[in-house]
Amino acid sequence: MNEGIEEILEAVARREDRERASEIEEKTVQLVVFAFDDRFYAFYGELIQEIVTVTEIAYVPGMPDYLPGIINVRGEIESVLDLRRVFGLPSVPLTTQSRIVIGEVDAVRSGILVDSVEDVLEVPEESIQLAPSVLEVEFAEYIIGEATYKGHNLTLLDLKKIFRNLLKTE
Repeated sequence: MNEGIEEILEAVARREDRERASEIEEKTVQLVVFAFDDRFYAFYGELIQEIVTVTEIAYVPGMPDYLPGIINVRGEIESVLDLRRVFGLPSVPLTTQSRIVIGEVDAVRSGILVDSVEDVLEVPEESIQLAPSVLEVEFAEYIIGEATYKGHNLTLLDLKKIFRNLLKTE
């Protein structure tokens, strides 16, 4: 009789373990996916305040070339950061798909000019892998990791470091 009770207790324990394992939720992160040419990049969604269509960018004399100017977003003046220039990519004309992604890090806000915003999605945190060191040597310091997006590589960028280095937020 003890064997029967032990088997029942073991079965109950296994069932409870399975239930606990299924209750553990997989940690996810939100990504804002954008493109330059045929490459996909992303920022952590928690750092993105909004996505706006490109309006007239007012030139500001004396600014570095990667800061082409400022825009007015509902009465708020935002600087515009051109990552193409930071990454050494050739300039392209603005299109109807061009967007400005408004990011905020430690109370510093700026718009980031991108060719297009492709998606806002949740991905498992563990799906983001460390990027191989051979990637985009010019801006490797801004890469957090890589993931897969629609069968393509997606490069996750460190907006905090971009702002700290390029907007001098320290």
